[in-house]
Amino acid sequence: MEELKNLVMSMPTSTPTQDDPRAQKMGIRQSGNACYVVSTIVMEGDKVLLIQEANPGIKGLWYLPAGLIDPNETIATAAKREVQEEAGVNVELDALIAVECSSSEWVRFTFTGHIVGGALKTLEKADKESLQAQWFTFDEQHLPRLRGDDILRLIQLASKWYAGCRSGCAPHRTLPAHIGHGNSSIRIVGVYRDESSRLSVLTLKSAFKSTSYPV
Repeated sequence: MEELKNLVMSMPTSTPTQDDPRAQKMGIRQSGNACYVVSTIVMEGDKVLLIQEANPGIKGLWYLPAGLIDPNETIATAAKREVQEEAGVNVELDALIAVECSSSEWVRFTFTGHIVGGALKTLEKADKESLQAQWFTFDEQHLPRLRGDDILRLIQLASKWYAGCRSGCAPHRTLPAHIGHGNSSIRIVGVYRDESSRLSVLTLKSAFKSTSYPV
């Protein structure tokens, strides 16, 4: 374990700046390392809520309500905002069901949630965020043309979560806690279990003193 710590301490780290133009344009980003993304899965029975993309290049394709976390925004707040902007409805989040990392490009946080207000966006209310939102039965025969099939595994995971709710087997309802901190964790670099079975997680952190990053 000590050797692993020494190895990590010798690694170069980058220090993000709050006025980094990429951070202003792309949301929360660890200067050149990773951008933070949120997505939310809302299901009613076997139907899943999808939005139709409006951005050039992917216009007309369908995806989960998702987007980048803005500066000074928490993960949960960003997830609810993206659903409202892209799907037109307000949601309460139920659980954080997945955290993914693609090399050093992005970190994605995926939630389940339920609708508490608003109305589904229609084509008449299309804007730069999305064209519309619709319910689709979750199987390959009924799904529209997707922006990416990476969300299929996430929806399957959410389906199991919702099935647990319906069966009375209470699934986990873990949500991020907003806790002040002086460092920003970049990624987990090692996991160690000692002789007493105590689990230790070693993370690589930036030296940037700020509480503006999501927790």
